[in-house]
Amino acid sequence: MLKLTKTIEYALISLVHITGQKEDKPCSAKEIAKMNFIPSETLAKTLQKLSSLNIIKSIKGPKGGYQLCSDINKINIIDFIEMIEGPVGLTDCNTAVKCDQECSCLIKDPMVKINDKIISTLKNITLDEFTKIER
Repeated sequence: MLKLTKTIEYALISLVHITGQKEDKPCSAKEIAKMNFIPSETLAKTLQKLSSLNIIKSIKGPKGGYQLCSDINKINIIDFIEMIEGPVGLTDCNTAVKCDQECSCLIKDPMVKINDKIISTLKNITLDEFTKIER
């Protein structure tokens, strides 16, 4: 089944939450986890990853938390996914992983075409589009 990992889901939920704050108020990991029913430990690791990628910044102290530090309208969803999880592919041959059937594969060419179309579509969706959806 083709689906996003929980890490990507939590990262997107966090970005939407953070961008929804008024006056650039930092959001704590605890607040984001509680309001979105996300396991705290998993979210903390996800936020650390986003911070290491300079998408959000960590603010220390009692009133600290996380704030956006990247222009998310310049980051498309495929780049975002690949920054966090690595190459996107429907099959191993789409991600440069060695495949035992490579020489005799009957589905490689159609799968490459499908994979390319999915990636092309995802390149046209930027992260800020997630924040524009009415809740």
